Amino acid sequence: RKIMNRKPSLQKIIAVDYSAFLGYLFPVLMWGIYIVIIALGIVKTNDPTLPILFATITFIALFILIWRIQIFKAVFNSGIETTAIINHISFFRDGGRVGYVYTYQGQEYTSSNAIQKGEETLALKLGEQVILVVDRNNPKRAFIRDLYM
Repeated sequence: RKIMNRKPSLQKIIAVDYSAFLGYLFPVLMWGIYIVIIALGIVKTNDPTLPILFATITFIALFILIWRIQIFKAVFNSGIETTAIINHISFFRDGGRVGYVYTYQGQEYTSSNAIQKGEETLALKLGEQVILVVDRNNPKRAFIRDLYM
């Protein structure tokens, strides 16, 4: 089934997708740390080393965040919905991985996503049936629809 007017929520992408979350978190942490160490006088404001390092980390993190958002938008915009069965779910600290098995165009696929631990992801159960949005061009790429809507 084609998805009609289904757009993933930016807030949910950042809250659920582990890579997007890290892409959002790293710049906030880096510059927060920088402000604190400047305020405490730990480093001199005329030393460009930390700002250059933090700017580089920020650039990489924001690139990852934008890249993940674009993947979600593309898949949800032109993807196909199908059902899947969760065949793996695990958490370690604040992150985890959910895996699922599904059929797309007569072929069975197994895929997974790195996720953040949260109310919605902790509610997922092994053996549960979920609706996926599958990338037409890369059927191994699929997301649990309701986690991102």
